[in-house]
Amino acid sequence: MVVRFTEETAGSDSDSGAISLNGWLRRRAALSHGAAVSDTGTTAEVASTARQNSEAAPAAAPQKSASSTEAAHVVESVAAESEKQQRLAVLRRMISAAPASNRASAQPASERMQHKTSAAVSDVAPANSAVAAPASRKHAQRALQAVTADNAADLLATDKALQAARDMATRQLARKQLSSAELAALLRRNEVAAEIVETVIAEFTAASYLDDAALAESLVEKLGAAKGNSRHAVRRKLMQRKLGSAVIDSALAALDEQEQAALLIAAAESRALQLQGLDYSVAKRRLLSYLARRGWGGYEAAAAAEAALAAAGIGGKSVYFS
Repeated sequence: MVVRFTEETAGSDSDSGAISLNGWLRRRAALSHGAAVSDTGTTAEVASTARQNSEAAPAAAPQKSASSTEAAHVVESVAAESEKQQRLAVLRRMISAAPASNRASAQPASERMQHKTSAAVSDVAPANSAVAAPASRKHAQRALQAVTADNAADLLATDKALQAARDMATRQLARKQLSSAELAALLRRNEVAAEIVETVIAEFTAASYLDDAALAESLVEKLGAAKGNSRHAVRRKLMQRKLGSAVIDSALAALDEQEQAALLIAAAESRALQLQGLDYSVAKRRLLSYLARRGWGGYEAAAAAEAALAAAGIGGKSVYFS
């Protein structure tokens, strides 16, 4: 819609021009919310016409001149607003006519920023990985070198201490057969570290240099049959050699009860022959003490002692000298 204001619409006299100006302003205000200025008319023409009409009424009364001036300012502001609306309309047409590839993405700003960040990280990641791999290898090499340098002396000292403990154990076993506990106690008395002691015991046991079961069987045979010790005495001897309970029980299981009785009689008769010429009570007391030291006691030991003394010709009555 084209809105023009000229002297023809205003009239020939100033009064009618002023009234026509006021009427035009009211009509323009009513149309400013819904009507847009057409491309054939310009806001410059509206503003120019309004200024000409305001200047054409210098003969009017002072109050009417002031009103005309205020109306001219209103016209200018309306014209500026119309020009602003026109520029916005042109801008919208340009946006709608732009290619789809140039339009803003429909994704929210946060998603677009996340996508850009991910792309940037993916672009940088290969370079960082290529740099990080050699750096990691270098760091590992430096760490290994540091560990080797710091622990070389300790490892060398440990090897020397282990070899010294092996040599000590070999010398002791060459002199006497020992149990595992006996050898471990000997090494500890010589201030060998606990972990080295465990290592040496494990190595010598695996190589059969230490054999607690074989040692127990040998001691049972030696202490029982050869020396006439009772089962109890043999057990006590084995415990003194620091052998385990299971090993001792297994070794003592080889002793027969009849063999034990035969050993008791043989030990009593052998000792009674050495007591000939003594008073019966003295000989009996010494014989019972001898049998007790070998683990024999109780009724069995007393009966064996009396039978042995009788066989040796030692009477049952005590002999006293005046």
